[in-house]
Amino acid sequence: MKCLYTQEMRQADQAAMDLGIPALVLMENAGRAVADEIRARYRRESVERIVVIAGKGNNGGDGFVIARHLWNAGYDVSVYLLGRTSQVADIARVNLDVLINMGVPITVVLDENDLEVLKRELASRRAYVCVDALLGTGLSKQVKGLYSHVIECLNDSPLPVVAVDVPSGLDADSGFPLGRAVRATLTVTFGYPKVGCVLASGMPYVGELVVADISIPKAVEQDGWNISLLEDTVLQNIPVRPPEAHKGDFGRVALFAGSPGLTGAACLASLAALRTGAGLVTLATPQELNPIFEVKLTEVMTRPLGKKGAHVFTPDMLDDCLRLSEASDAVIMGPGIGQAKATAEFVKGMACGCTCPMVLDADALNIIGQSGICLSVASVVTPHPGEMSRLLGLPVAEIERDRIGAARGCAASLGATVILKGHRTVIASPDGSVAINPTGSNSMASGGMGDVLSGIVGTFLAQGLPPFTAAALSAYLHGLASDRVGVSKARGQIASDLLEEIPRILKENA
Repeated sequence: MKCLYTQEMRQADQAAMDLGIPALVLMENAGRAVADEIRARYRRESVERIVVIAGKGNNGGDGFVIARHLWNAGYDVSVYLLGRTSQVADIARVNLDVLINMGVPITVVLDENDLEVLKRELASRRAYVCVDALLGTGLSKQVKGLYSHVIECLNDSPLPVVAVDVPSGLDADSGFPLGRAVRATLTVTFGYPKVGCVLASGMPYVGELVVADISIPKAVEQDGWNISLLEDTVLQNIPVRPPEAHKGDFGRVALFAGSPGLTGAACLASLAALRTGAGLVTLATPQELNPIFEVKLTEVMTRPLGKKGAHVFTPDMLDDCLRLSEASDAVIMGPGIGQAKATAEFVKGMACGCTCPMVLDADALNIIGQSGICLSVASVVTPHPGEMSRLLGLPVAEIERDRIGAARGCAASLGATVILKGHRTVIASPDGSVAINPTGSNSMASGGMGDVLSGIVGTFLAQGLPPFTAAALSAYLHGLASDRVGVSKARGQIASDLLEEIPRILKENA
């Protein structure tokens, strides 16, 4: 599903009107959609009164339509208008006049005294639901004065709040509040999700998000709208397994991973590759660590590297590892690999010499970030914000303020697909395409989760999926597996919990 910035949404609205759909019809459809959601969730028999708080612009116009439909459905509706009726214009004024003619009670809020009336209304036992139709996507400056006080009043109220298009005060592009923003229970947005509403920064304000169809034709969509929110349809990209196929048809994955104290990362990545359906998985690791993996990994082949006593990756292992990569369909490098000086030289040599699709994670990213290497193969990198900070030379706080910009910048500079991990993981391609992943939660804040993700990505690359497709599918599957595990385990969820859930999801979508 495409996600739009504010300017892109304006283009969509205008294009719809250019096709002959009047703005008044779009507003009518928007207001009706919100009223229908309210009617479905809050039955008239159990609702005393619905309070609609409307601004002077088109967001307020949507609110007037909502009030009319709820009033006609038999709800007790009270409208509070922040501004004089004379300040309401154009299509919003058309819908305000209808309310006035119908006799729907409208209270004008102009000062602190009027605000007290609204506060008493929200505190009364009659009020049951509040509709936030105050400020829409056109907001570009800090919310101040009376508007700020009304938003504060809404946030202090125990009533559920239904936001119209976006919560008032929220920057629809970044998801950050412009001074102050409504914390909605439900947001009904129109046509397309707004980018700020699906980013982690906006989620505490948006609540549940519903995307309502208001009859904007698909024909208005433009190629330049290249941000999307992943849906379960991404699972349709799971490669088909023909009944006559053998293990060689399902991808040969080679891993270069592990160092003293960090063998678990290599194990998790290897097992995740197998559980995602890789036909053959080979873990190449320093000679001294090989006995550990031979005990811990039954179905994974191991390739001991270097001379006796070798415990970290060194440049003299490069020839053997490059030959292994040539016989593989994808390479995973980095889980638990460490940052020894010799290891850094090894990683740089592999990054420059490997000719098959590659996943780089963990310390491999830290090493690449320090070397300035531009990856030359179909690669996927999987940084968390700290690793992204080192890749871009930017503070973590700056990256978190603009996760999409950071992911795009990194993809362009490395020439690789980027999975910027974290709540609402962002996937970015070097061509500027971006996907935002809605699955997963803070239950995944546990060591080893990223290693499992690397194993999943490596398998889908080995099975022939393009890097961006493999990355988007992997991020969605990874988070979905955690969500499934979270039904019985939330806190205390560990990375290996996901390994049993991944095959179940794959079977359901075979």
